[in-house]
Amino acid sequence: MAKGTGVRPNYNKEGVVVSWKVDVSFNGNRHTATCTTEDEANAKYNDLKEKLVYGQPIDLKQRKVWTTQDAKDYIWEHEWKDTKSKKTTLINVTSVLNFFGSHRLLSDIDDDLIDEFIDYLKSTGISNSTINRKLSCLSKLFTYAMRKRRLDTKPYIPFFKKAKSRKRFISPEEEKLHLDIAIRWGMYDVHDFSIYLVDGGARPWTEAIKTRKQDVNFTMNTISLWQTKQDTPRTIFMTKRLREVMERRVALTQDKTSPIFDFKQTYYSDNFNRIKGQMGLENDKQFIPYTWRHTCCSRLAMQNLNLVKIKDWMGHKSILTTMEYAHLNTADLIDCAKALENF
Repeated sequence: MAKGTGVRPNYNKEGVVVSWKVDVSFNGNRHTATCTTEDEANAKYNDLKEKLVYGQPIDLKQRKVWTTQDAKDYIWEHEWKDTKSKKTTLINVTSVLNFFGSHRLLSDIDDDLIDEFIDYLKSTGISNSTINRKLSCLSKLFTYAMRKRRLDTKPYIPFFKKAKSRKRFISPEEEKLHLDIAIRWGMYDVHDFSIYLVDGGARPWTEAIKTRKQDVNFTMNTISLWQTKQDTPRTIFMTKRLREVMERRVALTQDKTSPIFDFKQTYYSDNFNRIKGQMGLENDKQFIPYTWRHTCCSRLAMQNLNLVKIKDWMGHKSILTTMEYAHLNTADLIDCAKALENF
């Protein structure tokens, strides 16, 4: 039997061959299959190759159902690997494969198994939002398998409502203490980055830390954010305090294409937590670098600005996100109280 050139082994994480992948192409037509043994894979390759060359129909019903690993590998190559959230996605889909097993056929995963997976996720204490992200990865495995005709039906996967929680924001007193400690400890870059986050409202790791010297325009008094979560560039106007920060950072940055904050995420996070401990807030789980952004949005809402303007400033994709801060915008409610005074 001729050995197929489109036959290769599939290994597990221990380096053991667990199956054989068949990949055949001819004149733009491509078919793949997964087999248990190398001999079976070579026979499958020769059979598919002959049918493609002679234009014979291929019975798609005989195509092997994907395993969870098959589906993950395909989606990773064709979608996930090029997304900004690929690291988080890999964590979530890995938890799916760890629970169900990387060699389990998708057709063997039923409602009962999915319920067991959900119970397991709940037992770990993670939030509904995190559970939903893992269930979304599982759902996508089924969706792609059906799209590629490797699965006939998709089981029902429930999703959970996002728990509503009070957004923590930093008080002016906490802000002053944080910034004072940073200066006292000689952490001038931490001090400046904190001001950037609270006065600009930029997302710390996807926007602020990537700001380059050439993105700061002192003539227009603006900062341009080109790399954003929503892939939609936006402009931030500088407060007086933020402008002073940018003047210092730009002066310290030589190349116009270089980031004005030359440190990694871990550097700021570690020092933020050191300052947090000094403030006596080491047990406050909501006091994190991202809280600066919540604080910026909260302060804008408390100034009774139009929510659409706040949405554009913060770079929210949906006004519904901005609406989470609407309870802080109470100007129009005063009119309600005045109206009731008429009775």
